[in-house]
Amino acid sequence: LNRIAGLQTGDHVCWSYASDAEHRQVLTTYFVEGIARGERVVYLAGDAAAARVLDALRDGGQPVDRLLATGQLVVKAAEEAYTPDGVFDPD
Repeated sequence: LNRIAGLQTGDHVCWSYASDAEHRQVLTTYFVEGIARGERVVYLAGDAAAARVLDALRDGGQPVDRLLATGQLVVKAAEEAYTPDGVFDPD
């Protein structure tokens, strides 16, 4: 997890994960760091994956409901972000 520390605004990452537990651990570490810096954190995922990560954040003591209400934490369906009109347009 040392490799995610220090990412800056505009940085993009793509990881593959060996397990759901590893996925949650990496994402929650990344989100907690961004939240602590006062950044807006956006997560695009399917419903089940989003629920698991939100639960992990709650378990770690993050005020998820407040973060969602203020817009500091945004969770959207990946399909909504990538195919808002129902079709993926790479341009």
